[in-house]
Amino acid sequence: MLLKTMLIGFLMMSQTQVAVPYVKNEPVVMATTDASTSFRIDIVPNNGWYWNEKYPSKFKLNDEESLKNTKLNVVVEAWVVEATKTFVKVSVVGSQPGTTDIMIKGKFSLCSPTTCQVFTDKFKVRIIIQNEKK
Repeated sequence: MLLKTMLIGFLMMSQTQVAVPYVKNEPVVMATTDASTSFRIDIVPNNGWYWNEKYPSKFKLNDEESLKNTKLNVVVEAWVVEATKTFVKVSVVGSQPGTTDIMIKGKFSLCSPTTCQVFTDKFKVRIIIQNEKK
């Protein structure tokens, strides 16, 4: 019985969400048809944490297959590290009006004075394409 109670406790602890030491901005992007629109996904480390510039960070579309049936062209252009935050620059071009959610997957590292950790996270961005105003 004790073993069963310990196992249930372990399973419950392993399913709890661990707080991450950063805040992420997942924007809603308004764009017009056939015009390139750039936007940013901000990653702001909490106090005491900073971007690990020695770690080879990567950001890309999570599932390019899911965009095949849409009329969107999405490009992850770059990520820029600033003193207090990092942002991922992305551009999108849509040829037809509509709303689509895309996921950008990132792998990056943040450090505190005592440790560095690698994080893998997904960033949801809602893209709303409207007809070009004439």
